[in-house]
Amino acid sequence: MDAEIRRRNLDHMFKPASVALVGASDRSYLAKNVWASLTASGFEGRRYAVNPGRTEAFGGVCHPSIAALPEKVDLCLIAVSAQSVLGVTRECAEAEVPAAMLFTLFNSTAENARLRSQLVKYLAKTQMAVCGSGTFGISSPNAKFAVVMGGRPPKSAGRVALICQSGGIMNSIASCLDAANIGLEAAVATGGEDQLGAADFIEHLVRSGSPVAIGCIVEQIKDPHAFRSACEFAASRSVPVVVLYVGRSERGKQAAFAHSGSLATDTRVLDALLAQVGAISVANLTQMVSTLAVFASLDGRALGPKAGVVTISGGETGLAADMAERHGLVLPDLQADTDTALRDIFKTPDLGYGNPVDAAAGSLVVLGDAAAYGRCIEAVRMDKSLDVVIARHLERSVWEATPATEEPKGGAPVFWYARTAYDRASGTQNSFILSDIEEAFATLGRIARYHDPAPLLGSLEPLIEKAMTSFPKKSSGVLMEHEVFPFLTGTGLNTPRVWVFQPGEAVEPTLSGCSGPFIAKIVSDTIIHRRAAGGVIMNLNNARETVEAVEALFAKFGGSISGVLVEPMIRPDLELMLGARAGAMGLVIILGFGGTFVEDLETMALRLSPLREVDAVALIDCSKSAAALKRIAGDNASVAIEQLTRIVMHFDALCRSIGPELSEFDINPVGFFADRSEFTALDGKIVLTPQRNSDQ
Repeated sequence: MDAEIRRRNLDHMFKPASVALVGASDRSYLAKNVWASLTASGFEGRRYAVNPGRTEAFGGVCHPSIAALPEKVDLCLIAVSAQSVLGVTRECAEAEVPAAMLFTLFNSTAENARLRSQLVKYLAKTQMAVCGSGTFGISSPNAKFAVVMGGRPPKSAGRVALICQSGGIMNSIASCLDAANIGLEAAVATGGEDQLGAADFIEHLVRSGSPVAIGCIVEQIKDPHAFRSACEFAASRSVPVVVLYVGRSERGKQAAFAHSGSLATDTRVLDALLAQVGAISVANLTQMVSTLAVFASLDGRALGPKAGVVTISGGETGLAADMAERHGLVLPDLQADTDTALRDIFKTPDLGYGNPVDAAAGSLVVLGDAAAYGRCIEAVRMDKSLDVVIARHLERSVWEATPATEEPKGGAPVFWYARTAYDRASGTQNSFILSDIEEAFATLGRIARYHDPAPLLGSLEPLIEKAMTSFPKKSSGVLMEHEVFPFLTGTGLNTPRVWVFQPGEAVEPTLSGCSGPFIAKIVSDTIIHRRAAGGVIMNLNNARETVEAVEALFAKFGGSISGVLVEPMIRPDLELMLGARAGAMGLVIILGFGGTFVEDLETMALRLSPLREVDAVALIDCSKSAAALKRIAGDNASVAIEQLTRIVMHFDALCRSIGPELSEFDINPVGFFADRSEFTALDGKIVLTPQRNSDQ
């Protein structure tokens, strides 16, 4: 209930009618900066200075406390010492202030860590919506409201939103967008996220506003499930979330922790999460600005992959073609009427124009007639085979002669690029110029690949209910093949016959009539990595060799094992590994080449549970499993890929059915047999960890 009220209170943070600054003082750089920012934003509401040690601040009355104010304010701006912040926050909550921003920054001393821990515990219980600690502020241009540390309020309102843990980065991106005449709907620096995090702000901005895109720069995702839910909610409303994750390197993780007190998240798992929720991952600030700028220019329109390119250099046409292929854009042939129009514009009746278009090919008209370049771009833009036009930006005289393309009457949108970042790379009154040719193609390629998440596959409850009837009644320890294989019934995976022998039990009579080769493995709750421990013997050609291997394993391991498992040694055409790991961000499903290749991380693809069908397909594609099946299965490849998709989905459902005790679940290898187009689990292991009661 508190969390729901906090979400409603967030509106007071972005659109307050009254504001109080606690810690107001003409001698405080922080307080003066916040107050000046509020003034510069054109805020038309009521504002109050609060400081028990002052009677006057910023040329007006200073009140001794929140309780002494003439009204209950919508938002408190808290700029006090670390020692005082908890008391002031409590005072605000007791006065029923709906929202607060904590500008106070806790540096990394033991005492500050203690004070911050107390604050976090209190914030978890209060209904007041709190941003920070260590926030650099918030901007809401539509409401004519901003309190921004170290920056200036945006010049104009727009439909792009920013959510950044770092206030400095927020100010930098906002400034770049400002320079390109791209307005902001809202911007917030979340700081240490002691209560509210990026997920809360994403959901609020999508629910209460109309952003065409949200840029999100994070140093930690404290609640992966909430972040996933917020991104999926944004995708359901066709609002792309563009994410830059800080702290991928070990040194970057250390810097992120020193800055915001946030432990960085596993980047491989985070990348999987972003792919699943339809978020767009970018690697640097230039990519963030470019992506947001293009979304702002599109203003909610979809962007397809079919691009037309206009340059003024023959060499650049080849470079553009390479870039298009690299970044997933398609360069279709121009229609005949477009080619005719270009011949007329450039007075080259005998020359045909391809895509990319070299505007200087066979003619110097474009160099002597600035308007010719603009007419060329207009002709290409109207080509019905194109989704977008990418055009080289030239000097100002050419730019001014080029028709504006912000409101095209039909035809494809036009995006301009500088040849290199050292050329002109800033915005103009007409449009945004992408910083270089690579950035242009990379940005438009990533936006063309953006898509809404697919729905979850139908209910798998019957499978789960049936499987759980065969799950061992065990809350911890290791489950081996003889316990795992019955649990896989209904997944689409075949399982071989296995035997488990106890010390002194006759092996040869049991195996008589069974053809080899066999493999023998120890059964133990304590020895998890059996091969590394020497607990696996392979290539046993007959029953007699198997008897000797079983006896040797009992002799070697003695009482540390509970038995020896024997199964046929089967050689499939392809070995895959399907697994699950429980981690800080939840249950991770893994697929890649198995057997001896399992340690080759380059083949492993990850997605977070629960999976949608599109996630299972992505796992199969990204792990190269689809490519391998196409080569091995031939004409039956599509059927095999469909089978594997169902297996992955069923495996995910089984993992979730086990519950929080699941630590690891590996099926390695999963064998594929091309002659009968079947998948078989050849090995299996489940590791269970007892769960502690969180109240204890």
